[in-house]
Amino acid sequence: MIRLIQAICFFASLAALVSTVEATELVLERHWELTGVEKLEPSGLSFCDDQLVMVSDRHNDTVYSIPLNDAAESQVIPYRPINLLTKLPQNITWKDHLIDLLLRWTDKRFDWEGIHCDDNGALYLASESLSAIAKIGPNSPNSPNSRESAQWITPSFAEEVKQLGFFNSINSGFEGITVDGHTSFIALEREPRGLVSIHNKNKPAYIKKIQEIDEEGISSKLKADFTGLWLEPSSSLEPSSGLQFPKIYTLERNYFRVCRRSYSDWKIEQCWSYATTEKSSNYRFNNDQYGMAEGIARSGKYLYIVLDNNQETRRRNNSKNPLLFQFKLPENW
Repeated sequence: MIRLIQAICFFASLAALVSTVEATELVLERHWELTGVEKLEPSGLSFCDDQLVMVSDRHNDTVYSIPLNDAAESQVIPYRPINLLTKLPQNITWKDHLIDLLLRWTDKRFDWEGIHCDDNGALYLASESLSAIAKIGPNSPNSPNSRESAQWITPSFAEEVKQLGFFNSINSGFEGITVDGHTSFIALEREPRGLVSIHNKNKPAYIKKIQEIDEEGISSKLKADFTGLWLEPSSSLEPSSGLQFPKIYTLERNYFRVCRRSYSDWKIEQCWSYATTEKSSNYRFNNDQYGMAEGIARSGKYLYIVLDNNQETRRRNNSKNPLLFQFKLPENW
């Protein structure tokens, strides 16, 4: 009876998801259960060359790799260690220091919520708990097994962003990252959601632009949010697409969609839905009244979206393993 009530409530909210923006349904190619790490809770995806990499907001010290195999399961493996940062970013308030002391011995200290890998193999990590960006340098060509220590490349923007009207509830901050040269783009999760661009060529890094993104015409019982970002640079796709790149893509968990946005003003150009897949009886989890998508990445002709099920069991088999979806890339991507 409880499951029936949950299903009725969810599909009622999904039916109320009305938008003026057409969202074509993405076509699922395959999926994987992610195994090998307890309490994985994925929070961001990116590609380093041909390797799909991931961060978890429950694991401070490791970037993981997800092998894209032909099996039903993929055993997640360590990709790069995160040499734990001994110093906090600048602009940390006494409250942030106190919270950090409380979190220091937990697996949520840095609360990594996004990852970006650049063309050189450097990794950029978005910390929600500290509202700052850390960078891990690429492998040294002379010592391919060496790893550079993580460094904060921005101060904490927590107070500045709060003063601009964001971060009005707990866990509503940095939630996705993508990088274009010396500009980092950050998704601000919810209440309100927004996008921010940060210039980090010179120190200190500073906010170039911040903008609230409203419901954009959608009527839904679920609150608008962002949980991931992807960037298509000018050289990434064939010119036959007819589009002017670069473009920014937002993962919108509670709207069950991915949207392409203008690089300059962040307005929607096109959206695609994955609601049918996430809410299929094959993939549903218990207590899934909200969306679960937490990371997005593209490689070749495929789009990848990972779910964070927060340790909830899958209804089909009672598994607690997160799911990774591989979708066919739409022609008008």
